[in-house]
Amino acid sequence: MEAHKRLAQFFEVCLMCHGFPQKSNCLSIDSELGLLAIGTKDGRIKIVGSENVEWSGHLKLCSNIKSLQFVPDTGSLMLVSEEPSSATQSIHRVQIENDKLDIQTVSPPPFLKKINSSCVVFRVARKSFFLLGTISGNLYNLNISTLHASDFVVYDDLMGEDGNELETSQRMISYLNYNSLNDLLLVVVNNIYLIVYDISRMTVAYRIKSKYPITTAEFDSSDASMIVIAFENGSYSIYKYSYTDQLILTPLLNDVYLYGKESTTPIKKASLMINNNQNEEETLIFIGGMPESTCGEKYTITVKNVTSHVAFDFDSPIVDFEYMIDGSALFVLCEQELVVIDLIDPEWKPFPLPYLYPLHCSPISCSNLISNVRENVYLALCDAGIQQLTQNQMFSLRQWPLMCGYGERPKAADLENRECTILITGHEDGSIMFWKANSVNLKPLLIYRSAKDFEGYSEPNPATSPAEFDEDSELPPLRKAGLFETFCDDPRFAIQKLAFDEKTGNLVIGGRGGHVIVYELNSVTAKLDPLTVIKVDMIEAVQNYQGNPKGPRSGEAPLPPRKMPISYAVGIRPSYQCMIQLKPAVPIHALAWNSENDTVAVGIEFGYVVCDLKEKQITLKNSLLPAEDIIEIVNNDGQLSRFKSVKKTIRQSFRRKKRPMAIEATIPEMGEPSSSMIENFRPTEREIVARPKNATYNVSKGDTPPSSIRMLRFLKHNFGFEKEATLLFVGTSGGRVFIYQIEKNRGATEQFLAVLTHRGEIFIFSPWNLKKLVKIQFTKCTDGTAINSASLAKDGALFWLRPGGSEFQRAAISACSNYGLISPFRDRNLV
Repeated sequence: MEAHKRLAQFFEVCLMCHGFPQKSNCLSIDSELGLLAIGTKDGRIKIVGSENVEWSGHLKLCSNIKSLQFVPDTGSLMLVSEEPSSATQSIHRVQIENDKLDIQTVSPPPFLKKINSSCVVFRVARKSFFLLGTISGNLYNLNISTLHASDFVVYDDLMGEDGNELETSQRMISYLNYNSLNDLLLVVVNNIYLIVYDISRMTVAYRIKSKYPITTAEFDSSDASMIVIAFENGSYSIYKYSYTDQLILTPLLNDVYLYGKESTTPIKKASLMINNNQNEEETLIFIGGMPESTCGEKYTITVKNVTSHVAFDFDSPIVDFEYMIDGSALFVLCEQELVVIDLIDPEWKPFPLPYLYPLHCSPISCSNLISNVRENVYLALCDAGIQQLTQNQMFSLRQWPLMCGYGERPKAADLENRECTILITGHEDGSIMFWKANSVNLKPLLIYRSAKDFEGYSEPNPATSPAEFDEDSELPPLRKAGLFETFCDDPRFAIQKLAFDEKTGNLVIGGRGGHVIVYELNSVTAKLDPLTVIKVDMIEAVQNYQGNPKGPRSGEAPLPPRKMPISYAVGIRPSYQCMIQLKPAVPIHALAWNSENDTVAVGIEFGYVVCDLKEKQITLKNSLLPAEDIIEIVNNDGQLSRFKSVKKTIRQSFRRKKRPMAIEATIPEMGEPSSSMIENFRPTEREIVARPKNATYNVSKGDTPPSSIRMLRFLKHNFGFEKEATLLFVGTSGGRVFIYQIEKNRGATEQFLAVLTHRGEIFIFSPWNLKKLVKIQFTKCTDGTAINSASLAKDGALFWLRPGGSEFQRAAISACSNYGLISPFRDRNLV
């Protein structure tokens, strides 16, 4: 009974998220402490420093975090949030306390009305406070310690005689920017008026009305002697000012349209960064400002100085950017990823991410969590990953710029009994990624692109040096940035299933195009000839079935294997010099690998096959459906879903729009996909409906047949003290289990059988009598993303994808430590 209670409480143990947080909405950097914070639209807060330094928190009402700003060198964050349904606002102070976040919340007093902008006024020698700009045009001072609000500057004092020009509804404070070096505040009112406010003297130093709507206005990052103003019409201006008794603005650049004046996208934010590492070089950074005709739909951020100029082009909208105060790095927050650019590197390359990695850079199609990986296998993967990173010309090799906690070690208790655990993910573009899963940060170890084993693959181009902008050119100097990719060219590359041997390092992949390849670890580079194809005909027995005299169609074309030798770097490479190709080229539903017998088991919609790769022979082939049903499935191109979501339909429409028109032709044995094939191989969704007991399925209506193979496992079992057998378990969607036995003489072990269901449950059985020990509900039965992605390791660790596919949720059956969490402020009082 005690064991049952421990298992039932597993969900409360060791929960953490890995990957890039969905709905990211704001960003802040503390250059003094070396920290980065992200706030989301569903109330989540993530703070990170160096590797394995992380804090997470959540607002109680899951409110939208509208703004988030560090109070420098204090470990504090000031937040403004809004409850979506009622538009009720709240103010929060988040304080780092040891390993946790202390969140204090207050509701703004009624006289604040609605907060429209905010900034932290950090004053080293004097009292710091949180400044709030409202829709009424008034500024309020919020005490950071007590969270008590009071008047700071009223609208009439801020605007003077110009205030009468604006109606009451037009008096909002649009933007605030403070610089501690001069104690001056930039205030933008109604996107038209720019005000320089002297906080020390509590007076307006300068006021000007703009010809164009202003989006942002900021001081430069060094001595605050310059102001950069961004406009809604796509232009910007830079002013230099002097201030003794009177503030004087001198235009350095006025109304600059960098890429041409006609029809330009708005500049959403602009900053003037002074690079202290590059002889005080001035660098202009801004979002947008692109010519509508050629780049209107692109998501860009321009970085420009005297010698270099690049317009970084991202695949998802840009939310915000910040930079280190010394000008060494630029942090770009997009809706789907975080990109950090090394501004000291002469080619402005991005840093490889130690955390917040966009797991969905290509959508995850399958995953496998492997515990107790042998140390030699784990080290081989680590060494290969290091070589891959150093030889890859796409990333900067400089140290990660956020240094909080760098060099510190986790508590000794957190390092005890830490097993080598890895997560392997398969992606739509055919990529396989190995992740370090026994630490706070889910860090990529090694990346392999299986598309290189097929015809037509080419390696990604490395980043190019920043170009000198040609003033006569009509196009900006665009460069692809970020890892997130919107689409994959060919859906057949998608990895459907993975199997990994933790003892040998063998990896088996099964693709959507019906291919299966076994890989091995290699410590040296090697050039391999094209792979021998083992063709497995799964419909041979029904070719001449009398109910379909013409025979079933052969299905869609498989991917053509490469025809020329190719070099493989240190890491993984194809083993046995062969691959399996099923006919028809249907998606793989299940995989199992036995390295002792060089045997792979493959399951599909209506059967399974076992192959001996050493002998390149088919050991067993079994079809579980009647001939007429197999014909129905194949002739329907495997399309079993009756329902498609709006999201999938829109996604397919965009794919068709992006893809060039295809010429209809007869599909060859191996070759390019047809238009119908592209659609039929897309991931589909099914509506979950109640099915009566004893109901029969109907293939023509899209029912999933009970023959669909859901599970294949090679397991060892003791039938006596001297005899051990290797068993192959084959489980179907209809609830049937087939068991095949391969005898071997081995020692004795004890195991338990854990089964994940399609209702978000885990059943744990005794293998001796198949008695159910416990049932665990790890997610809602309607959470299809979590259920389809769930992966349970042998040590009881469980991973599943959160909605959006960019983060993994982790849980564990057994009690666990913080996976090597580093606490840099454990012995320091930041308050």
